[in-house]
Amino acid sequence: MSFARRPASLEGEWIHRHEEDSGPRQVFVRGGTPLPRSRGRRRLALGAGGALEGSVPGRGDAPEAQRGSWSVAEPDRLILAWATPEVGEERFRIEEADAERLVLVRFA
Repeated sequence: MSFARRPASLEGEWIHRHEEDSGPRQVFVRGGTPLPRSRGRRRLALGAGGALEGSVPGRGDAPEAQRGSWSVAEPDRLILAWATPEVGEERFRIEEADAERLVLVRFA
């Protein structure tokens, strides 16, 4: 599937379900999905028009907010461009995406 032609299918809130990660694969589920207790989880909010909000566990596991923009490159590349210079840009291959689950593979 070409996500570049249908990026709206990726819009919404995604929460990192790190218990299912393996190697470079990162598994995210829709916000509101019941998850086991964790010391902190990464959150991505892919908004309409490319708006990006997120958070990562910070000091004391408290969420640290991040902002930026997101885009999809043909055919299955997700690009997260964070406004914070020390974070910069992240590039992923979209391995799987449906209504409830998003699996990303980070490019080295």
